[in-house]
Order: sequence, then structure tokens, then C-alpha cells
Amino acid sequence: MNCKKPNLSILWVVTVGTKWQIVIPKEIRDTLGIVPWKKFITLLKDDKYLGLVDHEDMDDLKKYIDTA
Repeated sequence: MNCKKPNLSILWVVTVGTKWQIVIPKEIRDTLGIVPWKKFITLLKDDKYLGLVDHEDMDDLKKYIDTA
């Protein structure tokens, strides 16, 4: 099995507000090009980890998973 290490980095800490909304810091919004109403797919792993993937990148994620 050919397992590649994912290219992960910690950019910032996000905060959950009183209305259960996640506040994404400006540095991350600028880096990822996040604008109002941008759509993301949420991923959970082992009920512990949350990931957000731009819905336009879902095909790339599927290819990555298939080759891992």
C-alpha cells in the first residue's frame, strides 16, 4: 500500500460563537479565498476531527483517497 503523508498545516485557532457558528480568522479567509456563501463539504473522522473541503475540490479529494 502506498500511503502518502498529507500536507497538513495549522493556520490558526477558530472560535465557536454563542450561536454555534465557527468564526474563521481573516488570515485563513484570505488564504483560502473564503467569501460569503461559499460552499464547503464537512468531513468527520472518528467523531473527533472536522475538516472542510471546498465543494469544487471534491473530485480532487476523491482521487487522493483512491490513490492512498
